[in-house]
Amino acid sequence: MKRWFLNILAIFSLLLFVAALALWVRSYWQNELFEYGNSRGSTFLWTSCGQLRLEHNVPLSGVELTTPFEFHYWVDKPAVKFERVPGTNVYFWNVFGFSLVTGERWGDYHYALFVPFWFVAVLSAVLTLWGTYHWRRVRRQYRQQAGLCVNCGYDLRASKDRCPECGTPTLSRTGRQE
Repeated sequence: MKRWFLNILAIFSLLLFVAALALWVRSYWQNELFEYGNSRGSTFLWTSCGQLRLEHNVPLSGVELTTPFEFHYWVDKPAVKFERVPGTNVYFWNVFGFSLVTGERWGDYHYALFVPFWFVAVLSAVLTLWGTYHWRRVRRQYRQQAGLCVNCGYDLRASKDRCPECGTPTLSRTGRQE
């Protein structure tokens, strides 16, 4: 079961890495907005000029809006780099392209998190490498415990010194060469 989980994790993180790279490049040509809104507020995901912006708006009055569930998608040209959110802004921090902004605008209180796409790409690449490393380690341990060649998976019960399939020296169950 653990092997399947690690395989799925490695594949998912690789797909995340490829998607992050594609969105990073695309963000320099198109400004995209994904919005989900309901009676308690709205959440936005924006991409533009190498940045990812996640924003959540909450009505200040405390009264729920009569807006039903809605999902919207917009594409704009040309792309615009996010410098600030319209309205009153309070920057909690702004370092290396990361920002956390809160404030009031248009009768809403908003929270906005700015993340550069390079960070998303690096994080997903690290997850891919970590998942691949652990997948290989688990596969090697399984093959060793089952009496198989750790390199090619050939059955070594009849072999003492080397794998007849690939020539890899055989390992004992403790992981040492015999």
